[in-house]
Amino acid sequence: MAPRSRPRAGAVARLLVPLAVAAVALLGAGCSRQPAPAAVTTTRPSDRNGWRLVWWDDFDGTAVDARRWTAEDRSTFGDGNEELACLLDRPANVSVARGVLHLTARREPVPLPCGFDTRFPAGRSYSSAMLTTATTAAWTYGRFEVRARTPTAAGVSQGLWPAFWLRPVDEGDGELDVMEILGSGPSGSPTGSPTGGSPTGGAPAGGTRPTTIPTTRPPGRSTPPTGTAEDSPGQAPTPTRFTGPGTEGSAAAPGLPTPSTSGSSPTTSATTPPDPSSGSASPTPSAPPGPGAVHQGVWHDYTGRVAHQGTAVRVPSGDPADGMHVYAVEWRPQEIRWYIDGRLTWSRDTATTPWLVDAFTRPFYLRLNLAVGGTWPGAPDRTTRLPASLDVDWVRVYQPAGARGTSAPTDPATPTGSTSPTRPTAPSTAPSSPPR
Repeated sequence: MAPRSRPRAGAVARLLVPLAVAAVALLGAGCSRQPAPAAVTTTRPSDRNGWRLVWWDDFDGTAVDARRWTAEDRSTFGDGNEELACLLDRPANVSVARGVLHLTARREPVPLPCGFDTRFPAGRSYSSAMLTTATTAAWTYGRFEVRARTPTAAGVSQGLWPAFWLRPVDEGDGELDVMEILGSGPSGSPTGSPTGGSPTGGAPAGGTRPTTIPTTRPPGRSTPPTGTAEDSPGQAPTPTRFTGPGTEGSAAAPGLPTPSTSGSSPTTSATTPPDPSSGSASPTPSAPPGPGAVHQGVWHDYTGRVAHQGTAVRVPSGDPADGMHVYAVEWRPQEIRWYIDGRLTWSRDTATTPWLVDAFTRPFYLRLNLAVGGTWPGAPDRTTRLPASLDVDWVRVYQPAGARGTSAPTDPATPTGSTSPTRPTAPSTAPSSPPR
């Protein structure tokens, strides 16, 4: 038999390279955190009538951009509402594909340990996701938009609760709910209650938004995940100026035009640019709570001393679960307006809401999440289709065109010309906040 010839060095290299790539892939498969996003060149979306785009994310990469967002990880955020999911930063719950962000709720086949978890020490049966800009970006006043499809199809979404909302960076008074939608079961209504619900699955009938929260912790607040200072005094971030990919301008913009405060009915004028696609200056009529209702509202505080103000409306056409819809809010010094698909749906001003200025005069950041369970939506049941995802096409933040280059006196802005986001730092003294 002729001796076997020795392979050439080049042939050996060609064999080893695929093996090395496979080994690296196997090592990375056990990591729960999101991979670092690849650099993506995106086209800046257009400004709109009277508003200048200052921050955006079109989700054109392959993972969440950490320069824009922070994903909660091993977090029990939401325990104040008796929510059920462990919030995770892993591809199974947070993913980006084909220009769409997916925040996915799942049933876990094995109970999942979740940080410092006193409610479910043996682990949680559900997982989900939340993104925030708490440590990356915040603004005082502006127009905030999300284009999204919600997993709230009637009859098969009991216990799901997608939301797009804003909170102040000092975690004190004020909450601005741009969009909250409750899933439903075969009965056609959520099974939650404003005052109770069992974290083990059962929940009394109800399903209306509570005007007070029966807990010493505000809605959404929770036992902080291990290794974080979420609720630690003095650890709340302060606002700053952000530039670079997906950002322009400052964290706060004074000098906005002052809108009319003559009542709750919105008006249009030269100093208050209308939504260009709005078909009417009259708000869309409120809708009774039920499948497809979009909840919009404001909170002064979480103690119950000031009543929550909110409404429930329908999308102009279709259903939030049928396709992408744009949910927007315009926050001005003395007025807040809500829109769905370009149509004005609700407004509050200093006449309807005397405490508006008190609660909404400092930088707020974005929260985008898919909650599972809680006293309001109730727990999922056997009819709930899981996994289920909140699908987000884009998020955009605008400020008035005339506010370019300005910042509030309280904004420790980075020097002009900075080309990368700056992480907010903790204030020197602990901010005032609701009771924990």
